[in-house]
Amino acid sequence: MITLLHKYGKTIAIVATQSLNDALWGLIGDFALRLFHVAILLSLWRTVMAGQGVVAGMSLEAVLTYTMVAAIFADQLAGRTRIDDDLWSGNIANRFLRPMGIYGQMLAEMVGGWIPGLLFFALPLLLIAPLLGVDPLPATWTAGLWFLLSLAL
Repeated sequence: MITLLHKYGKTIAIVATQSLNDALWGLIGDFALRLFHVAILLSLWRTVMAGQGVVAGMSLEAVLTYTMVAAIFADQLAGRTRIDDDLWSGNIANRFLRPMGIYGQMLAEMVGGWIPGLLFFALPLLLIAPLLGVDPLPATWTAGLWFLLSLAL
């Protein structure tokens, strides 16, 4: 079991560092565009909901928090793998020859792909959220626990 977890951990590390080595400037540009997208959305929601109070059960603060949290965890919520590319190119056969299960490989690669985004986009965005006028913290600690559980699923 430990060796299996070690293999998946190595796969996660390889994928995380590979994306940093291959296209660092592309990654920086992607994060800059995502930050610009978040700023536009926050501005748009502030304009649309100005003076409206509660709309459809959500206040302006709740909408801004929802927008920020959705942007921070966009990669985790999307759950994308490369299986479609592997099926298209025929590399799926090579995956079955590896000494790890196919689901574990895909999961490890997906998690490894999340790490640069978490470190260089999500964490900085979370830290500057108060400067953007958004409180990203959950309303209660139980809501935070439920969110983490739903994110893990």
